Amino acid sequence: MSYMKFSIFFLLFASVFGDTLSLTPPPQPETVIETVFVDKSSPCAYGNEEVLSFANKLYDLGDFSRASIEFLRYGFLYPDEPCADMAIFRAGFCKEQMEQFGQARTIYRQLSNSGDLKAQPFAKYRIPLT
Repeated sequence: MSYMKFSIFFLLFASVFGDTLSLTPPPQPETVIETVFVDKSSPCAYGNEEVLSFANKLYDLGDFSRASIEFLRYGFLYPDEPCADMAIFRAGFCKEQMEQFGQARTIYRQLSNSGDLKAQPFAKYRIPLT
């Protein structure tokens, strides 16, 4: 009888705490990248090239969620830069990669109504695909 109680207790304990009893250390992430907050008035702020480079690096690593945020940040902070609409377009493409098609479509619609003649055809092409 006590053996049965011990077995039931052990099974219950193992099912509740089994994952925490591992003797091997948890795997470490290969790459850790921190989000960059940019204040254009700060003398220590990263410039537009660094923000775009960071967004592209996140995209290359497959971190589409954070890449889309950084691409949108670039488009918001530097709307007069030649790459601003491309960055916003890539944010939409990141949303597609995450299967957030409604958000991607919203981004593409904004671009299709923008004044940038280079971005409009690409955005109009992507709208029906989302």
